[in-house]
Amino acid sequence: MTNGYFNHDNPESKRTLARAESVNATFEAVAAGFDLLPDDMTLKQGRATWATATGGPATYLVTLPFNPQSYATGLNFRFKVPATSTGACAINVMGPTGLLGAKALRRFNGDDTLPDDLVAGAVADVAYDGAKFVLVGQHGATEMNATVAVDAATRAEAAADRAAIWDPANYLSLAGGALSGWLRSWAGVDASNLGLRIGEATSGFYRSALGVIGFVVNGIEVFRTAANGTLTFRRPVVPKVVTVPWASTITLDLTAGNKFAVTMAGGTTFGPPALTDDMEGMEFTILPMQDGTGSRSVAFDSLFRFPGGAAPIPSATAGKRDRAICEVVRTLAGTLAIDAVYVKGF
Repeated sequence: MTNGYFNHDNPESKRTLARAESVNATFEAVAAGFDLLPDDMTLKQGRATWATATGGPATYLVTLPFNPQSYATGLNFRFKVPATSTGACAINVMGPTGLLGAKALRRFNGDDTLPDDLVAGAVADVAYDGAKFVLVGQHGATEMNATVAVDAATRAEAAADRAAIWDPANYLSLAGGALSGWLRSWAGVDASNLGLRIGEATSGFYRSALGVIGFVVNGIEVFRTAANGTLTFRRPVVPKVVTVPWASTITLDLTAGNKFAVTMAGGTTFGPPALTDDMEGMEFTILPMQDGTGSRSVAFDSLFRFPGGAAPIPSATAGKRDRAICEVVRTLAGTLAIDAVYVKGF
């Protein structure tokens, strides 16, 4: 009764009394077999295949927690690299009676290892494929260093491109030449003035030395902001009129615009629009118009507050348009409401 863990060559015969020394010998053989197995903590910590290595960089001498009789396909272990590789290298594993013989260590693609594929102090994971050892899950430092170098070069090139584009002189050149007249003085021509930032030669955003930002279209200033954040429009602001399909109850979407026009084909109630905190102070206008029949009634949800609490009386004449001029306000209770003034007869 013999295997790699248990050796008992004098088993007891059936229906005979066992002597104490024979029983003890059996237990000792069992205990000796267990001694050959990794202990519980070694297995839990994954140290059953952790090897120690010396030598290198040409040949690494490896001692495993066990002494293999020979190299077997699938043999896998890890070790801390004692010396950085300088090129092709090999591994020689300690067996029961001595070293088993050097076997080449190859890269993942079967090539010889390159300088710095194994780095002193790093952990190498290797496996035996039946003919040689192979680095497991490692492309080697050569590829990693090349990748890092490429990434660094790419980042440096991108940074240089950004610097060139945002430099005023370079940007003006890319945009089609130098500016002239008012745009030239607005964009600035010296190092203290950041000048043109986004746009083309006669249209775009500009910043003066005083921190003023302006927007220009075809040489015409549309708006500018002061250093304190005040926004001044230099051209007319035309709000979009949103045409609302008629329904007996209409709930406006205040994110769609600031003017809402509806032709009433029947009695109409304006329901409570959804209000959010960032709408406080928003102004909008409702333009209800009588259809060809006229005398269509108008009502508003209680969220709308009219002077004196009186409900508005709409125009009755066919084709007449009224106006409800509204502003989103915060009440004393902290809730949002809509103050409105109703003007009729247009």
